[in-house]
Parts: sequence; C-alpha cells; structure tokens
Amino acid sequence: MPVELSIQSATIEGEMIEQEMLDTYRKAVEELPERCKLIFLMVREEKLKHKEIAQILGITEGTIEQQMNIAIKKILAVVRKHYPSLRL
Repeated sequence: MPVELSIQSATIEGEMIEQEMLDTYRKAVEELPERCKLIFLMVREEKLKHKEIAQILGITEGTIEQQMNIAIKKILAVVRKHYPSLRL
C-alpha cells in the first residue's frame, strides 16, 4: 500500500525539501513491523474506523490503539533523526 501525501510549496527549493521529507516519512512507514504498518495504513490511508479494523483482523480496538501509538512513535523517531530542528 503506497503512502500518499500532498504538500505544495511556492519554490523549487521548498518542493525539494518537502519531497525529501515525504520520502523520509514513507521510508519510516515501510520500516514498521508488518502488523503495525498494516494497521497504520488501514487507519491513515484507507480511513477505516478502529471497530472495522478490529473486525477485519480479529483483534481488539485496544490492540489497534497500541499499534497506532507504536507506529507514530517510530515514525516520529525517524523523522526527528533526519530533521532534529523540526518541531513535531
């Protein structure tokens, strides 16, 4: 499942920086453990509700919350590593 984000910049330099940041984000998502990545993408990309995901995967909504927290922490860690001055 590809990660698609859209950011628009007013300058070529800005576009290059944004593309680099998107690439970093996509790489961070791809590096997530498989189950964590699946749940993250179902929530963020497919816009499924936690209840729907729980039914599809046969897990609890609490597990989805835990996996989303793990995913967000791991993604933020990667982004912060590459962009330490970025405020997230």
